[in-house]
Amino acid sequence: MKKNSIAIDCSGGIAGDMFSAALINAGADFIKMKNRMTFAGNQLGKTLLKHIILEDGSSRLLISIKNNNEILTGFDAEKILKKTFIEFNIDKEYRIFGEKILRTLLDAEKEAHSAKIFKFKNTGYLIPEVNSHDNNMNTHLHEAQDIVIDIIGVVSGLELLNIKPEGILLSQISVGSGKINFSHGTLNVPAPATKIILEKSGLKWEKGPIEKELCTPTGAAILYSLKLSEQTDLKIPNHTVKGISRGSKTFPIDPLKIYIY
Repeated sequence: MKKNSIAIDCSGGIAGDMFSAALINAGADFIKMKNRMTFAGNQLGKTLLKHIILEDGSSRLLISIKNNNEILTGFDAEKILKKTFIEFNIDKEYRIFGEKILRTLLDAEKEAHSAKIFKFKNTGYLIPEVNSHDNNMNTHLHEAQDIVIDIIGVVSGLELLNIKPEGILLSQISVGSGKINFSHGTLNVPAPATKIILEKSGLKWEKGPIEKELCTPTGAAILYSLKLSEQTDLKIPNHTVKGISRGSKTFPIDPLKIYIY
């Protein structure tokens, strides 16, 4: 069977949960995706997933993980992914794609931690980050623990919709602006790992249009791993299926938009 193609408009930003939600909005079976994502998440802690439709017709995924220990290494993440791939007999093409997302994020996190100096909350001090990230797979995914859930969601959605894991980027990637607070302190948007991945990808991105984080490291890793080509003047065929989604908060900007053809 010939695989479908995908085109993505990231003028409203992108994150792992947003991309999964857009695939559901475009017709991917939520129950099947939920079963796979929950299976992966339950290896971190009790995982609950809910899919809702917002007033503008866009999808939103609500994900919560309870009783987790808040520590996830690259080794752990890889183990969870492989176990889930086997449990649900996910096709090799999509396994390779999912593993690439994880490796991309781990590479960026290692580079960010080895080179970045973080400004800690409520202090005037700039403190170099000290970490045992000597091996990418030892990297601790403090803020990105749900990466395994996001990867399984994206992999499953693409597989269920028979979409090849590559595509076209229709817009510049909006990353937002301002600052974000996380375990290491306060950082400028885009986060270091996000910026590293986007610069490595060669894809066009821009700050704004609002002072919020609109492109997460996971979102950037997904785009990089899709091997996107840029084509802002692509004429979308009439038979195209459209999927739109938003993150956990609704901002006064366009949603993430995908087109399947």
